[in-house]
Amino acid sequence: MSDDLPQLTEEQQLKLLEEWNNRPDNPPSLTELVKLAFGRDDLDGRSKEGKAVKKLQSLLTQKGFSAGADGDFGPKTEEMVKKFQEKNKLPVNGVVDQATWAALLS
Repeated sequence: MSDDLPQLTEEQQLKLLEEWNNRPDNPPSLTELVKLAFGRDDLDGRSKEGKAVKKLQSLLTQKGFSAGADGDFGPKTEEMVKKFQEKNKLPVNGVVDQATWAALLS
């Protein structure tokens, strides 16, 4: 897993949104989203490390919430997720859920 994760294409973003829309009562987990977006399953929940977390951190930074790029979903990343959620009027819980991913990818 030494390759960097690619940027999501518009087609990949649409695929993710379609998956979310098809499962309103049972949205995909973060693991499923990472696998759908990047064809990888190297992230299986919060407080994990890896390339997928680096991608999350990159997306947060692109949106103005610098979370570093260490690949660790630690306290700093969680804090930035919460700040991002607050600014985007999402439930502030530090969990990168369906609504948070949608806002990050928009």
